Amino acid sequence: MKVVVPGDYIGSGYVAGNGTYTAEDEPGLIYASMAGVVHLIDRVICVRPMKSHYRPDVGDVIVGRVVSVDQSRWQVDVNSY
Repeated sequence: MKVVVPGDYIGSGYVAGNGTYTAEDEPGLIYASMAGVVHLIDRVICVRPMKSHYRPDVGDVIVGRVVSVDQSRWQVDVNSY
C-alpha cells in the first residue's frame, strides 16, 4: 500500500486512471492528482481517496479561527462542517 499526495510520482508504463494525471512534457510519467492510496487494476493505475473522518484526541494540535471569547472559554471555528 502506497500513500501519495498531489504531485507525487506514481509510475510509468501504465494507463492513468482516476486520481492521476500525466504531464504534457513527459507523457509516460504518471502523477497523483489527489491524496490517497495507489491501486493497480490490470494495467490501470489509480489513486483512491482516503475517506476517513478526523477523530480528535486529547493533545492534538489544530488550526482554527477564534470567533468569540467568553470568560471561561474560547469558541474556535475549525472549518469542519
